Amino acid sequence: MEENRSQSFATPAWLQPMPNLWETFLIHFRRIVKGTLAVMVIAAGITLVLPKTYRSTTLVLVLPPRYADTLEIPPQTLSMPTVQAIATSYPVLQDLLADLAVKRSIIEKLSHRLGSGAKAASAITESASQAASILEVPLNDAFEKAWRGMPDSNLAKGFDGFSDKEVDELDPNELSEYLNARINTTLETNLTTEYQPMLTLSADWRTPESSALLSFLWAKAVVRALEDEMVQESVRIQEEKMSQWDRMVGLVKDTRKAPYEYLAYHPLDIWKSEMRGRDRAGVSATPESEGAGSDLSGSIREAEAELERLRDQYLKTSEELDYFLEDLGGIEAKVEDYPTVLRTSLLSTPEPPKKKIRPRRAAIVLSVGAVTFFLLLGYFQVEEFRRTSRGQVSS
Repeated sequence: MEENRSQSFATPAWLQPMPNLWETFLIHFRRIVKGTLAVMVIAAGITLVLPKTYRSTTLVLVLPPRYADTLEIPPQTLSMPTVQAIATSYPVLQDLLADLAVKRSIIEKLSHRLGSGAKAASAITESASQAASILEVPLNDAFEKAWRGMPDSNLAKGFDGFSDKEVDELDPNELSEYLNARINTTLETNLTTEYQPMLTLSADWRTPESSALLSFLWAKAVVRALEDEMVQESVRIQEEKMSQWDRMVGLVKDTRKAPYEYLAYHPLDIWKSEMRGRDRAGVSATPESEGAGSDLSGSIREAEAELERLRDQYLKTSEELDYFLEDLGGIEAKVEDYPTVLRTSLLSTPEPPKKKIRPRRAAIVLSVGAVTFFLLLGYFQVEEFRRTSRGQVSS
C-alpha cells in the first residue's frame, strides 16, 4: 500500500530539470577538451605558414628655417596635418618607389660585380665616385643623385625583400596600405590641438630589414618633398639677398679703390708740387710758360673735380650698403651658415625590428580555442536539451 502510494507521488520524467552548462561540461568534459585542443593544434599549424609582417618606424623633424625671423622673411606655415598629408601623397610615394627601384638596381649590380651581397653592403658606405669606379659607369649627375641617400649597410639586405614584380608593378595607392604617418600630439582639448614638430613614419613588410629599408627611404622622400615645398623658397630668397649683398660689397670696394686707380694715372701731387715750385721760383711769364701753366692748372682742377665725384660716389654706395645691411637683418644674418638652417631631417635611422606584428600566433590560437570551447559546450548543451525533450515526449 505504502509502496503504491510512493510510486504515485514520483516526479514524472518530463518534469525533470534540464542540466545547466556546468553540468553539461562535466558530463562531456573529455569530448570538449579534446576537441578544443585538436582545433588549437590545427590553428597553431596554420599560423606557421601565414606570411610574417614586421614594422619599422622613424622620426622626421619638421621645423621652420632659423633665419626666417632674422632676415624678416615670412616663414612657410608648417602645419603638421599638412605635413602628414604631404607624406602620404601620391607624388611622394611615387618618388619613394622610383628611389627604391633605382637603388635596388645599383645594389644588384654591385652584388654581381663584387660576387656577394655582403661586399655590396659594405660598398654602400663608399662615396659615389668609388661606387661608379666599381661599376665602371660614368660619374654623372644622375648617378650621384641615385647614390645620394643610400641606406646604411645593415639595411642593404632589405632590398632582397622586394621582388622584381613588386618593384615594377607596385602602385603608390597599393603601397600606401603598408605605410602609416602619425603626428606626435602633445595636447588635445575641445578647442585646440597642439602638435610636436615630429612625424612618425612606420612601414610594414615581410622581413625586418625590408621594413626598416622602406621606412628609411620613405622618410628620405618626405624630407625631400618638405624641403622642395616649404624650405627651398625661403632658401632661394635668402640666397638672392646674400647675392645682392655680395654685389653691393664688391661695388663698395670698387668705388673705394677708384680714386687710387685714378691717381695712379693722374699724378695730382706731382702737378701740385710743380705749380708750387713755379710760384716760389717766380718764373717770368712767357707765352710758352703761360700756356704750360694754364694747362697744368686746368689738369689739376679737372683731377680734383673727378676725385670729388669719386668720393661722393663712394659715400653714396657705402650709405646704400648700410641701409641694405639694416634691411637684411644685421650682421648676424649676413654670416648665417646655410647648410645648417635646413632643419627638416631624420631624427633617427630605423633599425630592423626584432619582433613581428603579424601573425600574432598566441592570440590567434587562444582565440580559436576559446571559440571552439564555447561552440562545443553549446553543441552538447543542445544535445542535452534534445535528450530531455525526447524523454518528455516518451513519458
